[in-house]
Parts: sequence; C-alpha cells; structure tokens
Amino acid sequence: MSGVLRRLAPVVALATGACFATRSDVQILQNDLRNLQTEQAMVRAAADSADARRDSIVTAQLEQLLGAVRAIRDSAAATTLRLQRFQGEVREDLYGLGQQLIQIQTLTGASEQRLRQFRLDMEQRNREIQAANAADTSARAAAAAPGPEELYDVGLQQARRSAWTAARGAFDDLLRQYPQSAVSADAQLQVAYTYEGEKNQAKADSVYRVVVTNFPRSTAAPTALYKHAQSLIAANKTAEARALIERLRREYAGSDAERLSRDLIPPSGG
Repeated sequence: MSGVLRRLAPVVALATGACFATRSDVQILQNDLRNLQTEQAMVRAAADSADARRDSIVTAQLEQLLGAVRAIRDSAAATTLRLQRFQGEVREDLYGLGQQLIQIQTLTGASEQRLRQFRLDMEQRNREIQAANAADTSARAAAAAPGPEELYDVGLQQARRSAWTAARGAFDDLLRQYPQSAVSADAQLQVAYTYEGEKNQAKADSVYRVVVTNFPRSTAAPTALYKHAQSLIAANKTAEARALIERLRREYAGSDAERLSRDLIPPSGG
C-alpha cells in the first residue's frame, strides 16, 4: 500500500500545482487507485479472517468448558441419585427391621427370648458383612470373633447340657469383652446359676450380689435378690433373707421376683 501512495505522490503534486495531467497520468492514477482498493480489501479480509479464527478458538474453548461443566453436573446428578437410592434402601431396611421387632414383641409372650434370637441373627449377619469387607487377615479375624449374643447363646447351650465350666467360660468371655452389652446383666446372672449347678452356693450368692451392684437397673437385679434371699432361707438365715426381700419390694415393686417373694416371706401385716 505504501508503494501505491508513492506512485500517487507526483499526480497529487501536479494537481495541487495547477499543472495539467496527461491521459497516461490519469490511467496510472486509476490503476493505482484500483490497486489501493484491492490492497485495502485484502487487509480487511485478512483482519476478518484473523477475527474469525480468534472467535473460532474462543468458541471451541467455551464449548470445551461447557462440556466439562455438563460432565461435572451429570456426574453430580448421578451421585445424588445413587445417594438418594441408597438412603431409600437404608430407610426401607430399617423400617423392615423395625416391623420385625414389633412383630416379635407382639406375637409372643416370651418376647425376651425372641428378641435375643433376633439380636443373635442380626449380630451374625453384621459380623459376616464386616468380615467380607475387612481389608486384611487380622481385620477379618477380628470381625469373625463371636459377639455378645453368640457368646450368650453358647453359654446357654452348655448350661443345658450341665457343662457348667464351659458355660461359665462363655459368659465370662462375654462380660470381659462386652461389659456394656444388652445381655451382660443376664450373663452375670447365668454365672451364678452355673455355680448353683456345681452346688457351690456360697460362690453363687457372691455373684448374685455382683449382679445387683453392677446392674441395678436391669431385670436381672430383682431376680438376683430373690435367688440370694431364697438361698439364705435354705440356710436358716431368715433375718438376712427378710432384709433382701424388703429391699426387693422397695426397689423393684411389681417385678416378677417381687411377686414371687410374697410366698417366700409374706409382707409385714399380711
């Protein structure tokens, strides 16, 4: 473009100097003007092409960004959906377990025994799941260890066979490993029963005292008081037995053991 301007300079000078231009000069000027217009068109086309390429690059980058955003959004939506389904399944499972528990409590008078079996089944199921999900051998071994319900069940089975030492071992393991479990108080009471089975009443009475001391709010506590009082009466220790019965009636009024105690020692004034 600068070359065209240089060629136009003499013509412009002639025009401004009031000189007459020849036909050849005019032709040259027209050619140069056309060349100038062509160069300008090429410059504009190049600029437009550069702008188009820049716009194309920006558009492609935006499309990539939008694609990434859509992928993240879709992934988040899928994750949320899976979480909602999982929560729904958990709620359904909990509801189902709750319904089973209610049915067990409603359909049988021996609800405690049925509840214990239910807890035993759940405990075994949870242990199997934990063992399956354990990362290493030691973790699997720990997960496979018997829980309180299973230990209690083992102890009861041994006691039914009069295998008192084996039964006591299972109950002692339960109390050592799971001192706060739902069956710990009953397990302690069963330990006393194993000593009675071995005709060791002194040891049984000492364990009855442990039941009342360690588990005063349990249903095993009034039974332990009653059994201890019963053994004292058998040993002609009526005064000591009466003191235990009075405590039983005072602290555990309405319990089965308290009702049985009325035949053991009639209430005062009765």
